[in-house]
Amino acid sequence: MSLKNEVAEAAVEDLRVRVRLKKLGTGVSALGEVEREQQVIDLFASGWPPGRTDPLRVGGDVKAPVNTTRVNPIYPEEARAKRIQGIGILEVLIDKTGIVKDATVLKRLPYGLSEAAVEAVRQWTFVPATKDGQAVDAVFNLTINFRLDGSKPEQ
Repeated sequence: MSLKNEVAEAAVEDLRVRVRLKKLGTGVSALGEVEREQQVIDLFASGWPPGRTDPLRVGGDVKAPVNTTRVNPIYPEEARAKRIQGIGILEVLIDKTGIVKDATVLKRLPYGLSEAAVEAVRQWTFVPATKDGQAVDAVFNLTINFRLDGSKPEQ
């Protein structure tokens, strides 16, 4: 089976469950969302890392990457017109050269805000994560805050 980014959805009563399977290095990650009335009410995640070449999760002895180049998301006009604000959470894969290789939405925002966050973050660059002083591929969570008070969305 060739796995790039597979999504399965199901509805149970008033709940919608979405599971995303994604190839990460030589492993597979699974991310699940449970929604009620288009609001994420629960998240779950798992992974199957069969080898040592898989990206490492930041924490413990894996030091976080540091952002060096940042592109602010473009606030979608529909979200601005409806005065939608909120915090989106992305899980990003940053390779050992500091390039964002993948971005997945963990906490979705409506009216194109999540998509705007992903589009912007894919253009960011980082000093890569390290373990034992060596650059490593890493999985890292980013929080993007969309506010209408005139300030730019922030990490």
